[in-house]
Amino acid sequence: MQSQQQQQQEQGNQATDVNGTGGNSNSSRSSSSSRSAVQQYLLDELVSSMAVSPKEEVRCAACLLLVSLVQLCRGSPLIASRLPQLQATFTGLLGDNNELTQDLAARGVSLVYSRGGGALQQQLLSQLLGLLQGSNAAAGAAGTTSVGAANVKLSGDSKVFQEGQLGNTPGGAGLTTYRELCSLANELGQPDLIYRFMDLARASSALSAKRGAAVGVARIARLAAASTAGGEQAGGGLAVLLGRERLAALLPKLYRLTHDPSPKVSDSMSAIWTALVDDPRAALDEHFDAIARSLLSDLGARLWRVRQAACSALTDLLAGRRWKQLAPQMEQLWTMSLRAVDDVKESVRGAAAGLLRALRGISLRCMDLQQTSAADVASCCAIVLPLLAGSQGIGSSVGDVRAVAADVLCTGIKTGGPAQVLPVLPVVVPVLLEALSGLEDARLNYVEQHAEAVGIDAERLAAARLAAARSSSISEALESAARSLTGPAAVELAPGLAALIRRGVGLNTKVGTARFIKGLASRLGQDLKPAAPQLLKPLLSAIRNENSGAVKRTYAGAAAAIAVRSVSDKRQDKFIADAVSSYGAVAMPIEPYILQQQPQQGAVANPDATPMSVDESFAADDASRQAGGLLLRELLRESGDTFSKHASQVLPVAFLATHDESSSVSSAWSAVWSEGCPSEPAALRLHTAELAGLIA
Repeated sequence: MQSQQQQQQEQGNQATDVNGTGGNSNSSRSSSSSRSAVQQYLLDELVSSMAVSPKEEVRCAACLLLVSLVQLCRGSPLIASRLPQLQATFTGLLGDNNELTQDLAARGVSLVYSRGGGALQQQLLSQLLGLLQGSNAAAGAAGTTSVGAANVKLSGDSKVFQEGQLGNTPGGAGLTTYRELCSLANELGQPDLIYRFMDLARASSALSAKRGAAVGVARIARLAAASTAGGEQAGGGLAVLLGRERLAALLPKLYRLTHDPSPKVSDSMSAIWTALVDDPRAALDEHFDAIARSLLSDLGARLWRVRQAACSALTDLLAGRRWKQLAPQMEQLWTMSLRAVDDVKESVRGAAAGLLRALRGISLRCMDLQQTSAADVASCCAIVLPLLAGSQGIGSSVGDVRAVAADVLCTGIKTGGPAQVLPVLPVVVPVLLEALSGLEDARLNYVEQHAEAVGIDAERLAAARLAAARSSSISEALESAARSLTGPAAVELAPGLAALIRRGVGLNTKVGTARFIKGLASRLGQDLKPAAPQLLKPLLSAIRNENSGAVKRTYAGAAAAIAVRSVSDKRQDKFIADAVSSYGAVAMPIEPYILQQQPQQGAVANPDATPMSVDESFAADDASRQAGGLLLRELLRESGDTFSKHASQVLPVAFLATHDESSSVSSAWSAVWSEGCPSEPAALRLHTAELAGLIA
C-alpha cells in the first residue's frame, strides 16, 4: 500500500514539474521583456531628462547612476548599443559646476572608452582634445547654458554662478540663480545684460569642461599605457594613440593651461602634460615655435585668464633660450609684452611685469658681446632697439614701459659694441635725447616757469637739472653712441638733430642735443663737414630765439665747435664776420688822416687792420647782439689760434659792446674782450684805427 501511494505521488510530482516548467518559460519571456522595457525607460530618463536637469544635484545623481550602469552591466546589449549616447552625455557633464559631477563624468568617459571600439575611442578622444583646445565649446540656445557638449535647461532657480562669484546686488541679494540675474537686469533697465551674464556662464562652463576633459584624458592615458606592450608610462601609449600631428596641435594649448590661474585647472593640465611628455625640455625645444606663436596669440585673447596664463607660460618658456630660437618671435614678443603691461586686469599686469623682466634679461644677454656672438648681437640690436625707441616703448604713456625701454636702450648701446649698434643709432639717438626731458619729473618745468614768483634762482635751478641729467644712464648711453658714430652715420643722423634743435622741448633735451653735436664735431672733425650747414643754420637761429641762458650758451658752443673743426676756411671767415656784424659793426672807410697817425710810443701798428664803423641803419635787437658775443666767446674757448687770426676784426667791436646798455649783451661781449686780449692797454693801442672808426 505504501509503495503504491509513493508511486502515485511521484507521478503527480512529475506531472506537476512538467506543467510548472511550461508556466515558468512563459513567465520568463514576459519578465525579460518587462525588464528590457524598464532598462530602456531608465536609460532614457537618465540621459534625456535627469542629465540635463536644471538642478545640480539631479545631474550629479544621474551621472552616478549612469557610471554604475556602465561599470556593472558589462555584458548588457542595451548598454553596448547606447555607448555613443552615453559618451555624449558624459562629455557634456564634464563641464558641470559640481566637482563631484565632473569627476564622475570623467570616470564615465574612461569606462565608455574601455568598452567601445576603435572608431568610438577615436571619436571620444577627439571630443576631449577639442574641449582642451577650446574648439568644441558649443554656444547654448536661448534658455540654455552650454556645459561641455550638452545643453542644460534653465529654470528660474537654476544655479548659474557659484555663491559670491559675482558678488551681491546693491540690496544685498545674491547673484547665483537665473531668476536673480534676470531681476538685476530688469532693475538696471538693461534687459540685454542677461546675455552678458550668460556669456560669462558659458566661459565658466568651458573652463570647467577643460578641467573635466583633462581628468578624462588622464584616465584614458592610463588605459592606453596599460594596453601598450611594455608601456610603464602613460605618455608613451597616449602619445602613440594621438599621433604626431594631433600631439603637436595639442601641446601649445596644453602648455598654456598648465599655467592657468585656477590651481585646479593647472594641476589637471599638468597631470596630462606629464602623461603626454616624457622629456618636457626636449618637447619644448621641438615645439618651441608653435608654442610661442600660440602664446603670443593668447596674449591678445578676450578672456583675462587666458592672457594671464599666456604671460606666465611665456615667462617659463623663454628661460635659457638662445638668440637663434628667439629671433623669429622677438619683435612680437616685445610688442605683446609691452601691451600686456597696460592690461585692464591687475593680475594680468602683474604676470606681464614678470614676462617683461624676463624678456629684458634675455634681450640684454643677446646684446652683450661678452655673452653672445657679434652677428647675433647685431641682429638683436637691429630688432629690439628701434622697436623700444618707438611709440610702443620709450614713447609709451605707461611709466613702467618707458622705464624698461630706456633701460634696455641705454644698456644695449653700451654693451652691444660700436659696429653692432651703429646701424640703429640714427634712429635711437634722437629718441634718447628727447627722453632726457621726457623722463624728467614734469613738475620741474612748472617750477622753472614760476621760479621768479617763488623766489628761486632760475639759473641755479637750470644748472642743477642739467647736472642731474648729465649723470643719468641716458647721458652715458649718448656718450657711448657718440663714440660709435662714424662720418656717414653722423651725416644720416644730422636731420634728426636739426629737427630737435628747431622743435625740441625741455631744457635737458635742448642742452643735451647741443652737447652731443659739439662732441661729434670734436671727434669727427672734417668728417662731419657734409652735415655742417644743416646743423649750423638751426643752431644760429635758435641762439637768437631761445630764452634760457644755459641753452643759448650750449647752442653757441656747438656752433663754434662746428665752425672751428668741420667747415672750410671760407665758411669759417663768414661765420666770424656774421657774428661781428650781428652787433651792427661793418667794414667802412674812415677819415684818411686817422690812418696816417703814428701810434704812440711802445705800440705796434696793425698792418692788417680793417677800418670798422657802426652802421646805424642796422638796428640789431638785444638777442642778436648777445648771440654774436656768445658765438665769439665760444669760438675763442674752442680755438685760440682761430680767434687770433680775426682778433683785429673782433676785439674793437667787443670793446665797444662792453659798454652796451643791455646787461646781457655787455656781459657776453665783455667775456670776449677780457679773454681775447691779455692786456687791455696794449689791445687798445694795437687796435686804435679800428676803434676810431667805430667811435667816430
